[in-house]
Amino acid sequence: MTLKALGLYVPGGAGLFTLVWLGWSVSLMMLNFLQLFVPLSVYVSLAMFGCGGLLAYPLLRERRHYSFHLPRGAWVLLVVLVGLTATWVASFGMLTPGIYDSGLYHFSVIRWLNEYPIVPGLGNLHGRLAFNQSFFAYVAALNFYPLFGHGHNLANGFLFMVLAAEGLFCVFVCVEQWRTERFGLRVGDVVPVFFLPALAFMTLQATLSSPSPDPASCILQILLFVAAVRSLDPEVRGEDRVTAIALVLVLASTAVTVKMSSLLYAGLIAGTVLASQSFAFWRTDFRRLWRPCAMAAGLAGFILVLWAGRGVILSGYPAYPSRAGAVHVDWAVPAATVHDEARWIQSWARKPFGLPNEVLGNWAWLRPWFADVLKARVAVVYPCAAAVLAIAALSVVWSRAPVAEARRRVGVAVLLLLPVIGGLVFWFLAAPDVRFANALFWILPVAACVPLLMPGVGGAPWRTGLFSVAATWLLVNGAIGFWVVGHGDVWRHWPARWYQALPVANVTVKQTDSGLSVWTPVDDSRVWNAALPATPYFNAHLRLRGKNLSSGFTVRSPDSKEGGL
Repeated sequence: MTLKALGLYVPGGAGLFTLVWLGWSVSLMMLNFLQLFVPLSVYVSLAMFGCGGLLAYPLLRERRHYSFHLPRGAWVLLVVLVGLTATWVASFGMLTPGIYDSGLYHFSVIRWLNEYPIVPGLGNLHGRLAFNQSFFAYVAALNFYPLFGHGHNLANGFLFMVLAAEGLFCVFVCVEQWRTERFGLRVGDVVPVFFLPALAFMTLQATLSSPSPDPASCILQILLFVAAVRSLDPEVRGEDRVTAIALVLVLASTAVTVKMSSLLYAGLIAGTVLASQSFAFWRTDFRRLWRPCAMAAGLAGFILVLWAGRGVILSGYPAYPSRAGAVHVDWAVPAATVHDEARWIQSWARKPFGLPNEVLGNWAWLRPWFADVLKARVAVVYPCAAAVLAIAALSVVWSRAPVAEARRRVGVAVLLLLPVIGGLVFWFLAAPDVRFANALFWILPVAACVPLLMPGVGGAPWRTGLFSVAATWLLVNGAIGFWVVGHGDVWRHWPARWYQALPVANVTVKQTDSGLSVWTPVDDSRVWNAALPATPYFNAHLRLRGKNLSSGFTVRSPDSKEGGL
């Protein structure tokens, strides 16, 4: 339905996955919109998923969307591999959530989404409840509240599974091309294969069972890169490139709402793709590009406006914990509190457990921080080294290639590397914890390798292209192979055979000056799935804006005439 509304053509080959990713982004937007008015209960979940299935069914029946036909035996083997991978991923998804932030605030956010419409001033109860990460609405919908309650076990695992299935499908496409030699090299079909080992590595870190937006942010960053490559691939036909451009715009806005640390990367990749393809289509048929891209840009803009509006309701700020665009409302979190929240994030990312006044404002944190980063050999050091080697190899190719081909490869390299490097610079300046970089370090060497995989101006034999793919794949993913060999124990035991129980927080009741009862943890800062309202940071000045929890929270006195600042 979204594709038809945007006037987009359903791409061939991996078109099914385009439908999934675009549909997921739109569904996420609709869930966040609906929660403005109603809680995300089982009725909302059934309506959303039911309507989505009914609308998708006619498209799934039309086999013409899958223009690349695999032999029957290949389809059977692909289905078996996808099933085994799904079982493996699901077993990790059933583990007890191990990310500390999940107990700190993730489950609290999800419970608020399940039990109440959006609550004004929720950030006054607990600052992290105002982070406004749209991903949690997806987890809340999967809870089918109050019947199921295991949305956190499914959410990230599903996204990983779909991207893994796309990568496996592309493996079979490459093998079939090599076997028949009927098609030229399509870099857009090759790139997803490069991320399969990274997905396996991230799965083995046992984070999929947590309702954290970090794995989802990794997936969205990878998807943005893959869509950008497909939009730049000269072997991709015009209609498929327009669909890829529209997908970039929608995914870029969704990535920002899921994790604000993707802001610069998403903005740069959307801007470079749109600018470069506008120039390319201007010389051929610009009218074929502008209408669907304008519609996609409108949808992306609505996603961002909705997200900013929800931020104002939750905290009084469109992009909490940034104080930019503060709105003067009675439920707004005090500006000093917002400033402290931002400083704690920046300080923690540089030196955990360090005080902001000691960490920020100087560079004393840099040496111990760099020593810690060097310990992340598989996730950071090796990808950076592989990117340097790929750029060196690319420089050799440039020196020997004809002028036209060299310019084209330089242009592709700049367009793909600029967003990644820009995203890493933003990460370093804002909050340089390795976890906050998400998938940028995995994408960096692949972005450097893509120009090496592009066919020459005169065309390249497919077998030569296959050798290039294999060599660059080993260059990018060699460290993961060594890591798996050195940690063979991770494969010996099946992680879980059924859903593991959530930890139960030891909480006690405290009363604010206004008489409001608040649950607070006793043992540590994690409240897990405690009854509402719960917070690890008790504030005696907290009070309700009305007579019940849905009216919202404020820390201002009833007779105060101040606004949100």
